[in-house]
Amino acid sequence: MAATLSRVADGVQKLANGQQAVIALIDSLSKVILTCVPEPEPATFNRAVAAARDRYQKFLKSAASSMKGDFIKSLTDIVH
Repeated sequence: MAATLSRVADGVQKLANGQQAVIALIDSLSKVILTCVPEPEPATFNRAVAAARDRYQKFLKSAASSMKGDFIKSLTDIVH
């Protein structure tokens, strides 16, 4: 029984470490994107925002389609 609990705890720790690594990578990527992508010109700002929202919705649908189970609901809850 103790050995089983130990293996489960090890598995949970590995998942937590992996999750932290993914979060750190996403954070770093976000910083690079926000630093390197220039702001749109004021005349085209509204069109750029509308296009970005459309791309974001497509991105969320793509991410949700690759998930299974309650992850889709979790993703929906996060973004709304």
